[in-house]
Amino acid sequence: KRTGATVLKQARKWLKLPTKKEQILEQRKTGVRWCSLHLLPYRDPVNDTILGFMHNWLEGVLEHQLRVLW
Repeated sequence: KRTGATVLKQARKWLKLPTKKEQILEQRKTGVRWCSLHLLPYRDPVNDTILGFMHNWLEGVLEHQLRVLW
């Protein structure tokens, strides 16, 4: 199970890598890369992230429009 501390550790490691190629390989391995939101001390990158919100919302709205309203 992922924890916020683990993700932050992986993100810091990604940030310190010297080349883009190494960053890409690390991101493929862990699925994590650096984001400026990691600087916020009160934010947990695992518990405070909504996955696919816009994608799911748009899909739901479009599905409703196409199936119900049309």
